[in-house]
Amino acid sequence: MLTEIGDRAFTGTSLRSVEIPASVTSIGNSTFQDIYSLSNVTFTENTMLKTIGNRAFGSSGIVSVIIGSKVEWIGLAAFQGCPVKPGQITPNCDKLRSVIFAPNSNVKYIGPIAFSSQALVTIDIPASVEILAGKKNVSRL
Repeated sequence: MLTEIGDRAFTGTSLRSVEIPASVTSIGNSTFQDIYSLSNVTFTENTMLKTIGNRAFGSSGIVSVIIGSKVEWIGLAAFQGCPVKPGQITPNCDKLRSVIFAPNSNVKYIGPIAFSSQALVTIDIPASVEILAGKKNVSRL
């Protein structure tokens, strides 16, 4: 039974969609980073996922994500869009518009720039969050 998806396991591949099995408890650092074609991530019903690593889905084409209720820790730039520099042509990877947390969310920590995206329209921070880390500071709620 798969319980962990390791660091950089799929970085830079051409995946378009991924379904994370319910048995996975941890997604490592940069696991799905730089997959510009990745537009859909599904966490199966009754997911046991607790940890989403740093840049796990960074610079991907994900449009919306639903975070399961058992997730406790979301790392640095976990769902960050592409960093944009003046005059730079960026890939198609700054599409995240919606972040939804499952009812009864257990998220305690959200890392710096975890959901940084110019397209972000909707996010409701759950009451369970204790630390919402900023780019240069940490806010304790």
